[in-house]
Amino acid sequence: MIGLLAAVVLAHPAGFHERVALSVSRQAVDGLVVLDLDRSETARLIRAGADFDRDGVISAVERGALQKKLVSLAVGGLKLGISGFALSLKVSDVKMSMRGDDRVSDLGLSVALMIEAGVSSPIGEGMKLEIEAKSPDESHVVVEVSAVAGRDGGVVALERRELVAGEKWSVRLGVLGPR
Repeated sequence: MIGLLAAVVLAHPAGFHERVALSVSRQAVDGLVVLDLDRSETARLIRAGADFDRDGVISAVERGALQKKLVSLAVGGLKLGISGFALSLKVSDVKMSMRGDDRVSDLGLSVALMIEAGVSSPIGEGMKLEIEAKSPDESHVVVEVSAVAGRDGGVVALERRELVAGEKWSVRLGVLGPR
C-alpha cells in the first residue's frame, strides 16, 4: 500500500499543471485553458508579488493583479495557427480560485479561461490546426482538440496529446460546421 502511494506521488510532480481544450469550427478556434499551481514556494511568491501593500492579505484590487498574472502565465506559452497562419488569441472569460485563502501563503492557485481566435477566411477541410504549448515551469501540457463537424454542429473529439516544452503539434481537420 505504501509503495502504491509513493508511485502516485512520484507520478504527479508538484508545480504547474496546464490543460488546453480546443474546439475548431469554420469561423474560429475556441478553447478552455486551465492552469493549476500546487501548494509550493512558487505559489507563495506569486501571491506575494500581488500583495502591493505588503500586509499579508490579498485585497480585491490586488486580486485583480494576481488574476492578470495567472492569465499571463496560462496563455504566455500557447501559440495557435491554421496552416501556417498565426492566430491571435483573445481571452473572453476568466475564473480564478485562491482556494479559500486570501493570505500570502503557499496554498495553490487555479485559473480557468475561455479563449477565442477568429479567422478572416473560413477554415476548410484538409487544413491543419497547429499548436505549441509551454507550461510556466516547462512541464508537459495536456491538449485536446475537437471539431464542430458538419451541418448539425455536433462536436467530435479528434486527438489528445501531452506536449512537452517547445513541441509543435499539427492536427489535420476534416469538414467543419459553423460555430
